[in-house]
Amino acid sequence: MLKPNNLKKIREQNGLTQRDLALVINVDQRTISKWEHGISVPSVAIMQLLEDYFDVKKELLFYGAFNYKKLLKIEIKQRNEVKLYTKPKEAAK
Repeated sequence: MLKPNNLKKIREQNGLTQRDLALVINVDQRTISKWEHGISVPSVAIMQLLEDYFDVKKELLFYGAFNYKKLLKIEIKQRNEVKLYTKPKEAAK
């Protein structure tokens, strides 16, 4: 899951139902629900459309999707030092 995000909160602050927003951006209401529950995220183009529509940065709307450290499972300890949290590859035989 890609939670958390602020889409539901911002949508409700603007007095819109999921169906209303779905009609505005031409998607199914279930798609809005999936975005709000962190099951999926919209394309970059739709994120930009939502940013423009609500006048709220896409990074704020979908901050879980922009948490690259968690998504990539990396830790940056200091500049130029990245530790990957993946299984080591087996040596070639």
